[in-house]
Amino acid sequence: MLKRWRLPQDNFPDDTETRAFQHYKEGKQPPRFHLPEWRNWRLILGATVFVGIVVVAAGLVFVWSEPRERFVVVTSVPTLAADLPSIPVGGDFPTDAAQQFIRIPARIEDTLSSGQRRGYTFVAKPGFTWEIIAIPDDGSALDPVLSLYGPDGIIMDFNDNLAEGDTTAQITLTVQQEGVYAVLIEGARGSSGDYILLVPVPN
Repeated sequence: MLKRWRLPQDNFPDDTETRAFQHYKEGKQPPRFHLPEWRNWRLILGATVFVGIVVVAAGLVFVWSEPRERFVVVTSVPTLAADLPSIPVGGDFPTDAAQQFIRIPARIEDTLSSGQRRGYTFVAKPGFTWEIIAIPDDGSALDPVLSLYGPDGIIMDFNDNLAEGDTTAQITLTVQQEGVYAVLIEGARGSSGDYILLVPVPN
C-alpha cells in the first residue's frame, strides 16, 4: 500500500510573528548616536559665536558706563604732578600750594618738608559721603592737617587730629554740589615727614 507523503510540520512563525519579534528585538537595542549633519554644526557654531559677541559687548558697555573717577590712577607709588592735569583752585585756596589732580579711589604716599603745603583736586558727585584721610607714615614726625575747599574755592572743612592723641587727620563730608574739590595737606606747627593720603570710593 502506498503511503501518502506529507510535508513536515511548519515550525516557523508566519510573517506577522517574525516582524513582531524583529520589532521587539530592535526595541531592546541601545539607541545609536548619530552625529548631527554638517549644516547643524554650522548653526551651533554660529549661535555660540553670536552669544560670545553679545557677552563681550555687554561687558564693554558696563565698563565704559562706569564713572571715570572709580578707576585707580594714583597708586602706592608717588605720582608726578606732570602725569595728570592741574586744575586751578581760586577763592581761599593758597596760591603757593602745588596742586595735583587725582582720580578716586586714591592712595598717595609722599613727603612734606617743614612749612610745605600740597594740594590735591578731584571731581566729586553729589549725594555721596566722602572721606579724606591723612596718616603719618611709620616713624614719621609729621602731624598732618587737612583742609577741604569747595568748587568755589571757599574752605568747607578742617581737621588736625581725628581724636586726642591720634595725629590722623580725617574729613567726612556729604557733597551737595558736583564739581572740582580740593584738599590741602600740611604739617601742624611746622612738622615734617612722610604721609599717606587716602580718598576711598564714596558711599
